[in-house]
Amino acid sequence: PSVLLLEAFYGGSHKQLIDLLTENIDGCSVFTLPAKKWHWRARTAALHFSQTVPTCPSYRVLFSSSVLNLCELVALRPDLACLKKVCTSTRTSWFIQSAKNRRETSSMVTTRSSHEIFSKARCLLDSHILNWGFLSSKQDYVKVLCQADVVVSTAKHEFFGVAM
Repeated sequence: PSVLLLEAFYGGSHKQLIDLLTENIDGCSVFTLPAKKWHWRARTAALHFSQTVPTCPSYRVLFSSSVLNLCELVALRPDLACLKKVCTSTRTSWFIQSAKNRRETSSMVTTRSSHEIFSKARCLLDSHILNWGFLSSKQDYVKVLCQADVVVSTAKHEFFGVAM
């Protein structure tokens, strides 16, 4: 398998996304924890996955929601450090602050600009933004998504990127 899917809270929209990815991407290894007591999952998932995910040299991508603390996991499992990481989050302000601090993002897409923090982010990250706002056709939207390293959406009903 080339894709490692880790979900520390496998229920609701988190489950929907993992199931969608598993159905549509060949070569996935999936490890999950039940959707109970999310705050404890967030605190202990890295330790759990560090002990239960086997070492596999074919992994290329690690995908998780922000419930899993990736920094802790990589500290416990240095063999996962070289994988490309994809992390979903509903906390848009967390992403903006992260991008502001790191400035490692080469391109990003944002949709809807209703939040005050987006005005600040737009000024600060303008040279990295491929698109700001609505795209009229699905084809144009998919094209821009494929070009981006990071996508920020403020859709009212997003389900961790499944709407994208």
